[in-house]
Amino acid sequence: MLLPPTPAPGLAAEPAADPRPPGPRWRTFLARSGRLFAPLAAMLLAAAISQVIGLPHFWAVGVLAAAPIGAGWVAYRLGRAWGVRNLAVATAVVAGLGAVGAGYAAPLTALTERGVPTVAVVQSKERDSRWLKASRYGTHRSWRYRLVAADGRPIAGELVRGPGELRVGDRVEVVYDPRGRIEPQLPAALSGAGPVMTASLSLVLAAVPLGSCAVGRSIRPDADERLRAALMRAEAARSRRRPSPPWFRPLGRTRRVVGRVWCGLGLVVAGAGVAAIVWGGGRGSAGDDSTGPVLAVGGGWFGAILGVLVVLLSLGPAFGRDTRTR
Repeated sequence: MLLPPTPAPGLAAEPAADPRPPGPRWRTFLARSGRLFAPLAAMLLAAAISQVIGLPHFWAVGVLAAAPIGAGWVAYRLGRAWGVRNLAVATAVVAGLGAVGAGYAAPLTALTERGVPTVAVVQSKERDSRWLKASRYGTHRSWRYRLVAADGRPIAGELVRGPGELRVGDRVEVVYDPRGRIEPQLPAALSGAGPVMTASLSLVLAAVPLGSCAVGRSIRPDADERLRAALMRAEAARSRRRPSPPWFRPLGRTRRVVGRVWCGLGLVVAGAGVAAIVWGGGRGSAGDDSTGPVLAVGGGWFGAILGVLVVLLSLGPAFGRDTRTR
C-alpha cells in the first residue's frame, strides 16, 4: 500500500484546493442592484405622487427636494462601500433630475387626463406668500386667484399667475381637477406637460444602464483589489492631513457618547427649525405682515439645515467605533 508523501521538515504543506466552485455572481448582481435601485424607485414615486395627492404646497415642495437628496446620500454610501462611488453618484444625479422633472409634470399630466375645462370668474386675489412682503422682490411676485364657476360653485385650489394679469370679476378659461387635489391651470400650461414627462422618464431610464454598470464593476474579480487600493490611498491622504485637536478626537466609549449627544442636539435644532417654519407660515397665511413671521421662516430654514448637518456629522467616522484605548 502506497502512502502519500510527507512534506520535508521545515516546509509547510500546500493548502488543499477548495473543491467548491465560487458562488454565482448573478445573485450578487441582483442583490446589489436591488439595494441601489430601490431608493431611486422610492424617490421617483415620492416625487411624483406627492404632487397629485393634494398635499399643501410647502410639504409638496419639501418632498420634491428631500427625495433626491436622500436617494443620493444612499447611493453615495453604497458606492463608497463597493468602490464605485463616482458611478453610483452619477446614477443618483441622473435619476434625481428625472424625478424632479416627473414631479413637476405629474400634476399637469393628471390634469390633461382627467381635468375638466370650464370658464371661471375670479372671486378674489392675494399675493403668493404675502407675508414675504412683495416690495422686497419688486413686481415679480406671483398672485393666487380664487375662482368660482359660472354657476357660483367654488373651484378647489387657486390659480397662480403673475401680478396684474387678472382682476376680480374677470372671466378666464381654466382646467380644474374634479377631485380637488390639483390646482387649476390655464389650458396653455398643459401643452408642455408631455415633453417634460417624456424627457424626465428618459433620464430615469438612462439611470438604469448607468447603475447596472456601477453594480457590474463592483463585482468584477479585481473589485476587492481596487477597493483595497482606494482605501489605502484614502488612508495615506488622511495621514498627511493636519491632525485634529485632541478634544475633537475622543477615544473608546467617550467617542460614541459624544456622537450620540451631537445627534440628539442636531435633531432638536432641526425640529425647532421645522416648528419655526410652520409657525411663521401659519402666521403669514393669516395675514400677519410683520417681520416676525419672516424672521421665523428664515431662521427656521437655517436651523433645519444646520440640524441635519450636525446629525450627519455625528453619524460620520469622527464619532464612529474606535478600538483604541486610553
